[in-house]
Amino acid sequence: MKLFIVHAFTPTLFGGNPAGVVLLKQEEPFPPKELCIRIAADLRYSETVFVKAEEDQEKTFQVRYYTPTNQVELCGHATIAAFQAMQEAHWVHSTGFYHIHTEEELLPIQLEDGFVWMTMGIPQLPGPELAEDQIQQLYKIMGTTHEKEDGMPLIVSTGLPDIIMPLSSKKKLDELAPDFPALAHLSETYGVTGVHAFTLEGNDATAHTRNFAPFFGIDEEAATGTASGALTYYLYHQGLLKANQTCVFIQGEAMNRPSRIKTRLREEDGIIIEVGGTSSVMASGNLHL
Repeated sequence: MKLFIVHAFTPTLFGGNPAGVVLLKQEEPFPPKELCIRIAADLRYSETVFVKAEEDQEKTFQVRYYTPTNQVELCGHATIAAFQAMQEAHWVHSTGFYHIHTEEELLPIQLEDGFVWMTMGIPQLPGPELAEDQIQQLYKIMGTTHEKEDGMPLIVSTGLPDIIMPLSSKKKLDELAPDFPALAHLSETYGVTGVHAFTLEGNDATAHTRNFAPFFGIDEEAATGTASGALTYYLYHQGLLKANQTCVFIQGEAMNRPSRIKTRLREEDGIIIEVGGTSSVMASGNLHL
């Protein structure tokens, strides 16, 4: 098994979100779930992805994603990292169309001169809207207060459900100080991965964002592709984004690992959302198991 350490959603090292990428030969089975979690925990990155080419399908890859504590269905930054690693390993070309096969669905991937575009799952608004007391509880757990000018939080999924939490200013975003045990409990109660907070303030990007998922062992994450897809749909649903627009989200500033995440939304037999970015490989070698 080949192991890569890749910094995703950044063109340079030491920015973006690091991920472990394990490439398996076709004849190698996926390791047991418990072993994958142990590998992810030992690497100490928010996600590690295991990849193998499907038999007789050189452009389709099976993928499995693990945090240090759990398996997750999908991970945007680890997928972007995986395709950078596969370019390094000469498994894929820098331009072309591919697919990933998760345990639940088949998703298209497009490479454009090394830039990776990942098609997200069908956008959904799972569950009822949060009641006023639930909103106040959420903002209190996040270390702030909810005001009318913030906007309304919603649970949104484009592969993984997150609470999309709007804030009226960059100052409020920067000052978030979550109660992580309480947030983990809240995430479990609502059946979400975590909270993706954002503000539209600023003219250097569509939004600045922060992501928190302590229920999955991730207090804060420097780049979150699935949540960026969910935020894109949130903005469209709220009338803040039109079809065929490209968004730029900046995440990871509070961690001193700035990430630049692009998304685009189009109306084509439904809503299709893609998340894209570049990555940098920091290290590669063999995994001896």
